[in-house]
Parts: sequence; structure tokens; C-alpha cells
Amino acid sequence: MVAICLVISFGAPQSQSRITPLNDEKAYGVSFEYDPLLCPVPVVQVRINNSKPLKFILDTGGYWPLILHRRSAINITLPVSEKPIVTSPITLYRAAVDKIELITTSKDSPLSLSLSNIYVSDLSTLSELFSIGPIDGILGAPVLSPTTARLDFSSKTLSIYLQPNSPVRTENCIVIPMTKLDTRFTIPVQACKSPETDALIDTGSADCVLPRKLIESCHDISKARGYSWTVGGPIQDDVFLVPTVRLGSSSSTEVIIRSHEKGDQMAVVGMSILERFRVTLDFRNKEMILEPVKGYTPRSRLPGLNVLQIEQREGQFVVGDIARDSLPIKAGAKRGDKILSVDNIAVSGIPGSPLQNLIDGFANTKAKLVLERAASEVITIEYLRPSIFTNSR
Repeated sequence: MVAICLVISFGAPQSQSRITPLNDEKAYGVSFEYDPLLCPVPVVQVRINNSKPLKFILDTGGYWPLILHRRSAINITLPVSEKPIVTSPITLYRAAVDKIELITTSKDSPLSLSLSNIYVSDLSTLSELFSIGPIDGILGAPVLSPTTARLDFSSKTLSIYLQPNSPVRTENCIVIPMTKLDTRFTIPVQACKSPETDALIDTGSADCVLPRKLIESCHDISKARGYSWTVGGPIQDDVFLVPTVRLGSSSSTEVIIRSHEKGDQMAVVGMSILERFRVTLDFRNKEMILEPVKGYTPRSRLPGLNVLQIEQREGQFVVGDIARDSLPIKAGAKRGDKILSVDNIAVSGIPGSPLQNLIDGFANTKAKLVLERAASEVITIEYLRPSIFTNSR
């Protein structure tokens, strides 16, 4: 999968008659890991029954409050029910816990989560999708919904406010009403002039997703094939460059949208949109507040075309198939070259899926690969990454 960065071009924000910021002194600060290519969704740390820190995806699109990977349950010797309590869409078992803590930036003040029962499932497919190592579980929407939560992707900090607050208003903010779906929340989205639809606010999704019928009602769209990741593993699906998308009352131009071949999937506002803002999810007042971050630009960052594939040989990644007459070939890449680093990042320890993401990168950025050939010959190649929409119009 390639996690695409969408930068939304909004018109002038609605003027705010009164500035009512949150009181940061009363917030719990939680650091998270995030990188659009190597770790495409926020990952926080949790302790269960005084365990070592466990890595959890922060998933506002997740229905269940907490799902623990079965392997991790074994590692912390947590008893699990013998019979599943849910079998679709995934199989879940129940486990009783004494204490769950979200690790905060203040080591002496973890945030206790009011959960006495959690769910356990096989999440082994997640282990190969992140450069940060195996994922231990998923924190879902019910964990945050009793609070106000602010995600700052510049500082990679989640601020959690437990006390009730007035509706949040900051300078130049964009306010979008949220609707409660079940344990999760949606906002209104419209592609071009298609009918408006409700889209799930989903920090557990790297991408923005809309039903196929809404996208195909737009004119002047570009289409390509690309990879995205799911709990079930990487999948290849269609990627569209859509002229206009509206979130609430705000317009966005040239937006990257993914659409699976299934026609009945739910619309999703994922990290490819959310990461460009400081996002406040005011669950009590049912509002999402977006504040554009410094360096915000009115254009999309397009995914790079997969012109150089990787293979694993004897525990090491090497260059596999290369597109004929492509820029990597012209730069000197050859099949079988051992990959040492990509864009000055050593590849040792990075699983195949995020490594491929890193090589594909974003269109019109320079790729720098350090390769090793037979007889320990080390070479460096550089080329400009093409867009997946090359020749698609």
C-alpha cells in the first residue's frame, strides 16, 4: 500500500464570534508513532496488567474498544475464553483484565482505561505492515468517545481531555458536525456533485475511501491501480484523482480517493486527509475541528508508481522486477542488487510491505537507493519517482 498525503484546499474559514480553546493544562499527553509510508496510522503504547509497553493502533473507525493480538495475550500470560463470542467479520475471544493503562508523556501519570473485559483475535497480518515492529492490538472508538481528543501530527501527540468542555473554537478553524453511527462517528462528504454520504472518521485507515458509484459520477477523474493495507493484509485496488470533495461545508480539490471493487463499502475519511491538520474530535459536542498545520499547501501529494519491485532472498531484500525502460533501469539498477538503504534510511529490520512503500514513495520526489552487487560493489542510484497517474488520463 502507498499511504497518500492529501492536502485539502479550503475556502476562507467561517469567522468565529468567540475563541474558546481547550485547557491544555488539564490534558493527558500521549506520544504516538506515525509516518505516511512506514507507519501509516498512529500507534500508541499500552500496558495491560503491568505488562511491558505494547504497541496499539489508534483506530477511531474501530467498533470494539480494545482487541489484543492472540500472540501478545500468550506473552503476557492472559487467560482467554475457549469459545469465540464473535465470528464475523473477525473471530473474537474474551479476556478479563485487572488494569489497562495508556502510557502518557508524563511517566508517573498513565491514563487508566475503564475496561474490565477486552477482546482477543489473531492480528498476525499486521506484523508485516509496519516498520516499527509487531503490533500488539487495536484501540477502537469507544476508548476515546467519552472524551475530547486532539491529534497533532506535527508533534505526534494525542491530547485527551476528560472534563466536559464548551464547543471548541480556535482562530481560522473549520468546524464539521459529527453524527454517532454506533460506537463510531461520521461526517458528511460529497464527491463533485454526487449525493452527499456519511463517511467514517477513521484514524485506523491510511486512505480516504468512497463508494465506486459516487466516484464514477464525477467528471474528469483519473484512475490507476495501487496498493493499500487492511487487517487482512495488503490489497490492490483502484485509486482515483477526484476534482472536488466536500467535507461538511468545506471544499477540497484534486483529492486522492481509493475505492475497493466491492460496491457496498462504507465511505471513510482516513489519515491521508487527517494528517494535514491538527484534528480535535469533540465527541461530547459532536464536532470535528480542523486546523491547517504550518506549511499547508493547496495540492495533493500523489503516490509514486511501482516501477521497481523487491524480492526476499536468504533473509535479505534485493531488486526484483523493474519496469522496462523505467528510470531505475536508466539510473543503473539491476535485478538481484541487494538493497542497503532507501532515501538514507537503512532497510535492515524493515518488513517487505513498508519497504516497498518507501521505494515507491511519492511522485516527483527523488529516490536514492544504495545497492550492493557481487564482489561487494556498492553503488548509489537516484531517479525522480513517477506518479501512478502517469498516462492515466
